[in-house]
Amino acid sequence: MSLPRDPLSGSPSTLVELYQYRVMSASPGRPCPASLSPIHPQTRPGGGAEESRSVSAVYKREPVLRPGTSSQHLTEHPGIKMQVGHPQNQFYKPSVPFTQGISGSLSDGTVVVISGTVNHHGDKFAVNLQCDQCPSAENIALHFNPRFSEGGVVVCNTKERQQWGKEERKHEMPFHKGQRFEIRILVNHHCYMVSVNGNHFLEYKHRIPLHRVNTLHINGNVELENVSFQGPGGFPPSCPPGGSFNPFPNPQFPPHGQQYPVPYHSHIHGGCHPSKTITISGAVPHHAQRFHVNLKFHGGTAFHLNPRFNESTIVRNSYLNNQWGSEERGGAMPFCKGQSFMLVISCEHHCFSVTVNGQHLFNYNHRVPHFQQIDQLEVEGDVVLQHVQA
Repeated sequence: MSLPRDPLSGSPSTLVELYQYRVMSASPGRPCPASLSPIHPQTRPGGGAEESRSVSAVYKREPVLRPGTSSQHLTEHPGIKMQVGHPQNQFYKPSVPFTQGISGSLSDGTVVVISGTVNHHGDKFAVNLQCDQCPSAENIALHFNPRFSEGGVVVCNTKERQQWGKEERKHEMPFHKGQRFEIRILVNHHCYMVSVNGNHFLEYKHRIPLHRVNTLHINGNVELENVSFQGPGGFPPSCPPGGSFNPFPNPQFPPHGQQYPVPYHSHIHGGCHPSKTITISGAVPHHAQRFHVNLKFHGGTAFHLNPRFNESTIVRNSYLNNQWGSEERGGAMPFCKGQSFMLVISCEHHCFSVTVNGQHLFNYNHRVPHFQQIDQLEVEGDVVLQHVQA
């Protein structure tokens, strides 16, 4: 069976129904083309749950795709259908430097996922979200630059009209030479939120408007394994019959094909405070009845978010003084069986603001006055967790 050739590199590429990879190997040192092939940001995130039984056993990861592997060798996940012919948004083992245009522009809820390995001899590498398609861009909105040569520091900055701004430095090095990593850049309306290996690392406030950012560029002493764009554009406004998305955009991370366990319990770093954002990505199995996400503290549950598929609603409540309060219902039901999702809970001064798949759903007014004490996250029920950032 002959494989179609990538128009840029001439390397084989194949559409894989389950992982929807686009195999691309850019030529090192290739001059910046006049027009890069744009990709459409699409989201494959997920996660929430309510019943205590875990469904992780239902979703077993399929074999990792290697160059030249045909989609005929892959089978379908029993809980989530494969979708054929979906636009490609993932690049497997591209060479470095890597440059890719983004169709349109970044928007609130978009996620850029980068996995790879730092070279043993490497001193630094850089991830740039920029406004120009050439590597020597005049305008770079986010310059994320781990530097081993300076004692282990990560530098963030912005370049406008060829002039660098004030550096923001974090003297903590989450990367290690010769070891794998995963970077996730979540685009928020006021900042970029960066996690490394599943742990929140830093926030960088916007200095250049999002609508101007149209290119991702990666360079330096690093080998790339996967690069993917996920975002609100990948979610339908409603649930199409039989429609579904792949909840595992990066099948090689976490290591050994593991998933987040359900029930899931985690500490919220720094507790809740204004501008604090919790992001949960996952997928809902076809048999799901309900799941829940709880934000808890030592005295109970400050915020209980409970999608119920048998009632086609999302119930909100608080459990204080050993009793449930009055329920809040109503609004859209964006969670769909067999589909992936991205849930973002933002803590504001007077409420929790809830967004699903890039669409704001509702606000839940605080019932716990000192919400800084809310420091525990709990996810249980019929859900598969793919990424949690708290």
